[in-house]
Amino acid sequence: MNEQDLLLSSALMADIDRAAREELGIPGVVLMENAGRGAWEVLRRVLQEEGTTPAERKTSPEGPLVFCAGPGNNGGDALVMARWAFLEEQFPLAVVTSRAGLGAAAEAQWEILRRLGLSRLVWEEEPGAVRELLGGARMIVDGLSGTGLSGALRGSAAGLVEAMNASGAPIASVDLPSGFRDDPDPGDPRVRADLTIVTGYLKRSLFTALGRPGAGRIVQVDPGFPPSLVRAAVGSGGSSPSQVRLRNPRDLTPRPVPADAHKGVRGKVGVVGGAPGTGGAPLLAGLGALYGGAGMVRVCTGAAPGEGWCDPSLMVKADTRENRTGILDWASALVIGPGWTDAGRDDLRDLLGEARQRSLPVVLDAQALRLLEPALVVESPQVSGAEKSGGEASLILTPHPGELAAMLGCTPRDLACNPWEALRKTAEIYAAVVVLKGSVTCVADPDGRISVFDGGCPALATAGTGDVLAGLAGALCAAGTEAAEAARTAVALHLRAGQRLASRAGWFTARDLARSLGEISGGAP
Repeated sequence: MNEQDLLLSSALMADIDRAAREELGIPGVVLMENAGRGAWEVLRRVLQEEGTTPAERKTSPEGPLVFCAGPGNNGGDALVMARWAFLEEQFPLAVVTSRAGLGAAAEAQWEILRRLGLSRLVWEEEPGAVRELLGGARMIVDGLSGTGLSGALRGSAAGLVEAMNASGAPIASVDLPSGFRDDPDPGDPRVRADLTIVTGYLKRSLFTALGRPGAGRIVQVDPGFPPSLVRAAVGSGGSSPSQVRLRNPRDLTPRPVPADAHKGVRGKVGVVGGAPGTGGAPLLAGLGALYGGAGMVRVCTGAAPGEGWCDPSLMVKADTRENRTGILDWASALVIGPGWTDAGRDDLRDLLGEARQRSLPVVLDAQALRLLEPALVVESPQVSGAEKSGGEASLILTPHPGELAAMLGCTPRDLACNPWEALRKTAEIYAAVVVLKGSVTCVADPDGRISVFDGGCPALATAGTGDVLAGLAGALCAAGTEAAEAARTAVALHLRAGQRLASRAGWFTARDLARSLGEISGGAP
């Protein structure tokens, strides 16, 4: 297990930090020194790179580095960074603390700086002077709060966060942007960082829909936590069970196609969806399957004849009971739901039941997710993982936040703040693999594991790209890939294709994306 890929709750990270000090006897000052020096080395490299300052922000290249420290250990880390910056004499610097009184560890680091001849501004005492200083900064280093935050920032810390965000200077946060925590509220004061230098292990709050936009570029440094502590904490559950892992999209590739393969063995995907006015959705899912490697794709659609466009490689038929039965008898995987706006719960119940009888893997998307309820799972053993003759079928759900919120009776805001338990709950209820789509996409397995894909590709936020993803997942299932692996690989290929296309063409359509999948799934770098 590569512990560096794990996403930990702040509570679990606090347990690991405590164990390093109390059980292994690693002095806290050693961990702080390692964290601060490592973070400074990252920041120095960033400052020396060309073009790292966001063009939309005003900044002074001759201005000082302003180290803003809070009273806790996070402030101590920032003050260690300030010391190394001072000793190297490459950049002018200034120090700000949120208040005059600091905790013991941070106070010890400030005392070293004071003896070296540095002075500081205290936000509580001189807010006007601090605002002026921040406005002329080359970069602000944020060390106000870290993983120990249990509630929203208040008082002087909240005021300093507001001033930092308003300054226009780029911000580098130490470990976490100040204000980030495990159970946030959208109204919490939070630093909007351009760079987050994580000390130790990655934190889950960085990869939520609420947190990711305010984290900027994310880089890790190792302060010296023994990996055995992480393994022990994850194994025991600690303060919060940790089965959440960041995945690199380039590590996931489809299975190679044998040289003697023909269309009949590469998988046959059936797509059921579409209605008058939404005829493009199932066709996009069909293209996602074709360019994702499927040998053949049939689309059964309720769209009006001639509606939308059609690729001659797709076999398209009207959505009738006879044609549905024909697709079920023919397909090796089924995609249900894209554009299926005129379908009812009985339609879904019948399809799931017949797919169960044929042991077909099923991908549910869009309208099918709004029709899904636990009773349908009970009625369809194939989604509960029951053993059947002819092999075990599986279920993949591909909701966006609004769809998942509707399924669980919560709000998209709840998922933006903390999606982890909602994902686990959904995967458990439906015994399914759940793909929560977004700028950060999460794939939850029924056994509780969650894989996180850090997207950063806004060009994918266009109509129809989710349909393409559903078709791609169906193609991988049709080729014999197990459901969880198929879902993760589909997300990885989808993201890589989007990034590749965006770098070439900027904005694009879902149809462009489907075609670009062929380059990625076919082995292009």
